[in-house]
Amino acid sequence: MDGSQILIALGIAAVVVAFIVWPMLEHRHSAGSPQRVDLDHVERRILEYREALRRRTLCERCLYANPPASRFCGQCGARLAAADVPTQPAALNPS
Repeated sequence: MDGSQILIALGIAAVVVAFIVWPMLEHRHSAGSPQRVDLDHVERRILEYREALRRRTLCERCLYANPPASRFCGQCGARLAAADVPTQPAALNPS
């Protein structure tokens, strides 16, 4: 190998190393900086899940909080536990 080929090989190696190392350095820098958390959004999501648990519209398969009166999960299509609960009480038969 002559001098120009060695320089080209070193240049290519430097670029490859930079492509590997740079994302690691960026990740370390961004991981150290605190991120702002929207507490109101977190509280709304907690309430959504609590309501879905009460209504039995929380999907057991994917844990998606479905809206009221849902019979199937809007995320994965699984049948919800609320679909197995009768919507109206059965008429009493006094026989």
